[in-house]
Parts: sequence; C-alpha cells; structure tokens
Amino acid sequence: MQPHAVQVNADVVITHDADNTIILTNVDLNHLEASDFAFV
Repeated sequence: MQPHAVQVNADVVITHDADNTIILTNVDLNHLEASDFAFV
C-alpha cells in the first residue's frame, strides 16, 4: 500500500486508481504501519 500513499498537508491520500481514493484526515504517513490496517 505504501507506494499508493502520499502526504497531502495534514492528510494521507491513498489512491488505487482514478475512481478509488481513501483520505485519512489528520494522519502522518510516517506513523502508518501495516498493523494499522485490517482487510476483510
């Protein structure tokens, strides 16, 4: 996932493709770890 994530001001934007984006508000990309996510 890391290659798809960028820091934009105070948020992290994760882009899968042109139609699928996740925005994590007030999150520092440097503090994200794989254990922060659970995919079901």
